[in-house]
Amino acid sequence: MFFEELKLPYYLLTVSFLFFMGVGSLLYKLTRKSELKAFVLIVVGLALCSISILYGWRYIAIGYGGIDASAYKIIFNKIDPESLYSILELRVEKGYGTLMWVVKSLGLPIHAFNFIFSFILTSIIFYVVILLPTTLFSLISVLLFSILYIDSFNISRMIIAIFILFVAAQKLKRLKYFQSFALSLLAASFQMVGGWGIVFILYTWAKGKIGNNFKFFLFYLISVVSAFLIVNVFKFILVFIGYGYYVVDEVSFSLLNYIFCAYLYFIYYFFISRDDTYHISTSSNIVFQLLPTMAFSLPLYMAVPIAYRFNYIYMLFFFFVIAEVLKWSTKKLKERKYAIFFIGFLPPLIYSFLKLYAYFERDVYSAQIWLLDRSLFFW
Repeated sequence: MFFEELKLPYYLLTVSFLFFMGVGSLLYKLTRKSELKAFVLIVVGLALCSISILYGWRYIAIGYGGIDASAYKIIFNKIDPESLYSILELRVEKGYGTLMWVVKSLGLPIHAFNFIFSFILTSIIFYVVILLPTTLFSLISVLLFSILYIDSFNISRMIIAIFILFVAAQKLKRLKYFQSFALSLLAASFQMVGGWGIVFILYTWAKGKIGNNFKFFLFYLISVVSAFLIVNVFKFILVFIGYGYYVVDEVSFSLLNYIFCAYLYFIYYFFISRDDTYHISTSSNIVFQLLPTMAFSLPLYMAVPIAYRFNYIYMLFFFFVIAEVLKWSTKKLKERKYAIFFIGFLPPLIYSFLKLYAYFERDVYSAQIWLLDRSLFFW
């Protein structure tokens, strides 16, 4: 059929996401007049609806709509809209399952569910993008966000959970532990990686409680070593909840993200945080301070393949602070501190290029098999 053959290029969504989210958020931040702010929000709102329609009304069948689209369609179709108990029988996190059940109970199709989910996800991302530093380099961050925007259903659930964690992290700055904990539970209800917010809370609490930097550093090292011992407990939990097939004895892993994390924290701790002439944004400062918690995921990642999901938390954190590092680096260039400029400017650019290259070499091909479902025109 014509509508089933109508291609839905991933590039269309990527460019739209980049343009409206990036430029729209920058205009919103720079605008002082309330009338113009309202106009920008209306334009962005229309853009969000358009992107969500394209995301929601995609053709879902075996081999189309994402690598796990058919599986999630089956899950949605099996939901009994007249029984809340059916939520407990779903093999997805209960917050995500509840949203599915509510949409199904309203008599709406899976495409409507995908639209609603996409709109929520994109709205949260718009909020996060507004927090980016006011610089053109922020468009690089938005582009990096956008390459993960359309992937598998599982990845999209991870993204929304991680950005809810990002909001939870903002609460930690004001020591609002209960609110941060509640948001972490909400994030975990969409995807289990949201539970990592507990690590953020404990890390921030311990840092404030200990106070002394040297004592906290020793505590941090002991905690990281202890994390390796906890891996066996985590394996047992996986087996107990039915995810035992994720546990293997040997697994290959990449340390690129961990190396880049160490680099970012090095730049932050020894340079940016000590630069009295540079004003770092509050949100970037929060993210930088949480980067050391990535070390706690290393033993899991080395032993349990499913722990790759925790990498996505920090990848999105990296994408956020890259703009800040590049902005600070250009300031060093203006000050003619060329060595510091290259140290701060080149690694983030190289990392960004590697992520984009890896995407367009591999993941983009699965995105190119997305089609526009004809039910959009006849619903």
